[in-house]
Amino acid sequence: MEAAAEVSGYLCARYNIAEELLKSPSSGDRNTMVVKLVRDIAIYNCHSFSAPVNIPENRIKGYENAIKLLRDIQSEKASVPGLERLTTASDGSVSSNFIAFDSEPVRNHYM
Repeated sequence: MEAAAEVSGYLCARYNIAEELLKSPSSGDRNTMVVKLVRDIAIYNCHSFSAPVNIPENRIKGYENAIKLLRDIQSEKASVPGLERLTTASDGSVSSNFIAFDSEPVRNHYM
């Protein structure tokens, strides 16, 4: 549950992740990328609860890669094919609700 909630936290602004997480494992129509992300995070969490000092290196790397991918998806540098986007119009076009903030460089005014 915690791993699914973590994935949902990253994806809920752009994708209908709640509907995806409600699909039963036996249905066979679950998104494989979402399943992999949840699995990698869940296995890492199990290791961190049971033996936080002895987590296998491949599990740490899998967790770090999953979080990096989730952050890239969140910032729209990557996407999850097959998931319904929340910003899809009726004509099939996808508009972004991502807002980038920027500012002018700091100016020093010395007198």
